[in-house]
Amino acid sequence: MIRTTGDIINDLDNALTNQDLLCDRTQTALVVGFEHQCKMVYHGQPDRLDKLNTLVRNGGIPLGFIKVNKTGKDVEFFSRPLSEFKNDPEIQKILTRLCNGLGKALAIE
Repeated sequence: MIRTTGDIINDLDNALTNQDLLCDRTQTALVVGFEHQCKMVYHGQPDRLDKLNTLVRNGGIPLGFIKVNKTGKDVEFFSRPLSEFKNDPEIQKILTRLCNGLGKALAIE
């Protein structure tokens, strides 16, 4: 069964867990990969399905999710590939690199 972009946005909308709700702040994003870059579609973004459809039409491939949870001064990063890529180590590397990059950027600020 091939999933639609609507199915993927539904996964994004349901990516929050009960544990996430205990955090001061949580942000989840769908990572869409291109040949030399990644773009994000964010949970709660009003036009997220339209944005994802545009990215896919422009050659993007939805890869997985990254999530940032902040509680007090503690920040945690999580990543999860879409089910289609759950056994693909390259996709997990991309998501992990994005989380590491976000962590470094936040540490600088």
